[in-house]
Amino acid sequence: MFHKDTTLVTSVKCENCHEVLFSSSKKDVPKEKLIEPAEIVNKLNQYIVGQDYAKKVLAVAVYNHYKRINQHKAKLQKQKWAEERERQDVIVFEKQRKGHPGGLNLDIRATLNNEGQRSRPETVPVSPVVKQKESSDSSDIQIDKTNILMLGPTGTGKTYIAQVLSEILNVPIVICDCTSLTQAGYVGEDVENVVGRLLQNAKFNVDKCQQGIVFLDEVDKISSKKGGQFQRDVGGEGVQQSLLKMMEGAVIKVPDLSGSGKKTIDVDTTNILFIFSGAFSGLTNIIQRRTNIKPFGFTSETPEDKEGANATDTIHQSDTTDHEKDEILRAVEVDDLVNFGMIPEFIGRIPVFAVFENMTTEMLIKILKEPRNALIPQYETLLEMDGAKLKFEEEALVAVAEKAKESGTGARALRSRLENILLEPMYEAPNSDIEEIIITKDTVENKTPPVYVQRSKDLVVSTDKFVIKQTEPPSMKVMNPPQSQA
Repeated sequence: MFHKDTTLVTSVKCENCHEVLFSSSKKDVPKEKLIEPAEIVNKLNQYIVGQDYAKKVLAVAVYNHYKRINQHKAKLQKQKWAEERERQDVIVFEKQRKGHPGGLNLDIRATLNNEGQRSRPETVPVSPVVKQKESSDSSDIQIDKTNILMLGPTGTGKTYIAQVLSEILNVPIVICDCTSLTQAGYVGEDVENVVGRLLQNAKFNVDKCQQGIVFLDEVDKISSKKGGQFQRDVGGEGVQQSLLKMMEGAVIKVPDLSGSGKKTIDVDTTNILFIFSGAFSGLTNIIQRRTNIKPFGFTSETPEDKEGANATDTIHQSDTTDHEKDEILRAVEVDDLVNFGMIPEFIGRIPVFAVFENMTTEMLIKILKEPRNALIPQYETLLEMDGAKLKFEEEALVAVAEKAKESGTGARALRSRLENILLEPMYEAPNSDIEEIIITKDTVENKTPPVYVQRSKDLVVSTDKFVIKQTEPPSMKVMNPPQSQA
């Protein structure tokens, strides 16, 4: 998140004019330059396919959050300078008073003016962290924290985008599951342990921990349950209530596991960014009832129109339905989440909603081969270690993406499909003569064996399993045998 450029502000006392002068030298204190939202999105595009709207929402929210932290740092620095300046003035005044036998209570600058000396105008040091105009009152404005809620179907990259975001921003992050959290005093994990894990990931640096990110997954699983009169919801509404003060900003006492001898460490959560994530299954039905949007599955097409539809429309029919679901989910409001089971106090502290789209077939194909750490390059690397090359035909990639989409688990289904397809090749490749493995559409759909290309060798191999790669041997000169002498 920050480009490292250091500036150290020091105070120097001038013996002639008895004033404190401030100078700067590039040493220890970091000059923090934030990464702009466009740059954050460009770096996210290297790892994550699609989700342009969610990327923009996250980039802007994170950028504004760390601008808020810089403003807070600037305020603290100005207060520190003001206290230092006041302390120096008191010291100089005491020395000046002791210099007069009668103990005259004289002002230093007035005395210097009466002596005819030229007094320097009083200046207020400018913060090196955030440059602001002295005439503006923007430093007096308190900026509230903007926590984030990510909504979307499973397998759309919500957890992965948080991991990549922490690497881009270079801040500590902790990823926890809300299903294991319970209200304090009950069997389970307390919400304070989440901050303790963040402190542990920050290597027990409290300052870094207080600027980190807490990512809580499966937040929809802590929605309030409607039970009996004497039933207490310790894993739902109780967890939401326990998170309220932590989200708003409070000092949390976490156990000290660093071995420093302290029992607990105080961590202020005011500047910790909380990101929540959940699939919220059934939320679209709640939004439909509020907006009176036509339910899924009913179109104005007649049976004759459906019979005349071409194959391309049939293939992309599910993508069209998913697009309608995405449009409905983008219309989510606070009331919809309250009806889902989130208490108003909890959801009111999350002002930013980032909606993730369903994975289309085209997006799944790109996930297979385009981003960093894509799946197909991973398997290519694994087979290259055994001396074999892996090749997927374009039709085979489309078939893999379509089958993964039918499973309903998003991008998570791609790896399981590839594992099933490449089981036999990865079994046959080690210590064999296989040079290339070609995955066809029939291999994906009909589970036919892949096409194996073998290195040229003076061996007869069954053609139903291998395709012999023919190479012409180099021409050889045959010398005539020597004639026997009579």
